[in-house]
Amino acid sequence: MANRSKQGTRRRATRPPKKQGLSAKKICRIILAVLLAAVLVTAVTLGVIYRDTIRGWFTPGPTVAVTVEDTVYVEDAEGIVIYSGNELTISTTSAEAPTVEIRAAKGKNFFYTVGSEPYQWADVAGEDFTQDFGIAKTEKGYTINYGTLEEILMRHHGMACQIAENADLTGDLFELSIVCGKTELHLAFGIGLPADGVLFVTPNAIIF
Repeated sequence: MANRSKQGTRRRATRPPKKQGLSAKKICRIILAVLLAAVLVTAVTLGVIYRDTIRGWFTPGPTVAVTVEDTVYVEDAEGIVIYSGNELTISTTSAEAPTVEIRAAKGKNFFYTVGSEPYQWADVAGEDFTQDFGIAKTEKGYTINYGTLEEILMRHHGMACQIAENADLTGDLFELSIVCGKTELHLAFGIGLPADGVLFVTPNAIIF
């Protein structure tokens, strides 16, 4: 009886539960999620590349064209004469309003005095002269007005100026820049007596 009671109190050994591996469905879901993430990353990358490079190859950017006495300029130009009183009608395919800027042209040089202090054109080359011209907004665009070159220099320096008698004032003294967003057009020009206008035109464009 004692042996039976001892056997009756023995506990059966229990085996630990088997670890179950990933099921086929879970593996498929993981693979599918990785593939979707890869496709998404690839799509975003291709979109950025298209936006920044490929689209620019096939989509023309905004344009600005300039007509000066029946000559049309769509690229930077030089050797132009803009007379005082000329009306500039600026048109562009850009949706951004254009701005006009005039700077002293580089490459030209002559001497003048500001008060009693000697100067030369190279000292002011590249400086902003926009405010030294009379630029007025019109219905079609702008007019550029000025007096003599000495008057332009006087407005720039704030003092009386005198240009040397032997100064060569021919050729490009200033550079006119028309900026429409990221599009720029630069025209190097000289000044002269009033004459019929300079016309800025772009066919089928937005006129400001």
